[in-house]
Amino acid sequence: MEGNAVIGSLPEIGIGLVGFTGVVAVLGRRARGEWTRWEMVRFFLLLHMSVLVIFLSLVPAWLGQLDLSAAAIWQMSTGLLALGHGSSFGWALFSVRPRDESRSQARFLRPLLVPVFTIGALVVVAEVVVAFGFLPERAEFVFSGALMWVLFLAVLSFITLLFPDVE
Repeated sequence: MEGNAVIGSLPEIGIGLVGFTGVVAVLGRRARGEWTRWEMVRFFLLLHMSVLVIFLSLVPAWLGQLDLSAAAIWQMSTGLLALGHGSSFGWALFSVRPRDESRSQARFLRPLLVPVFTIGALVVVAEVVVAFGFLPERAEFVFSGALMWVLFLAVLSFITLLFPDVE
């Protein structure tokens, strides 16, 4: 199995994001424990997705030590990613309530909610398609692209925690 340089650099970025969650936790009213429900959702997503990227970017190398074909390695890795990404996507979708008064959300990201959820759903569908053995020639591409998407979502969560609206 050939290594993928992009996948190799993703855990480093994820570790950086996990480290910066501590910075987020000590800023502003969060230092006093005054978290809104919406901020807790974003904080959990930031932590969950960062750890997901760290762990899952290491899975193909670990599976590569077994006597498996490259297609099987990417299929299993993508299946694990689909489980982790799908569960966080479902949890976020369930947690976001349009009329929740306790949420604070960065205004500049509000127009991105529908596109982000739409693209997220399409990425999860692509992960499931690859996990079930379809598109084996694109499995590595789907896996690395989906990992980058999850990392992008972690970065969005980080930005919205750093720059919440003051309404």
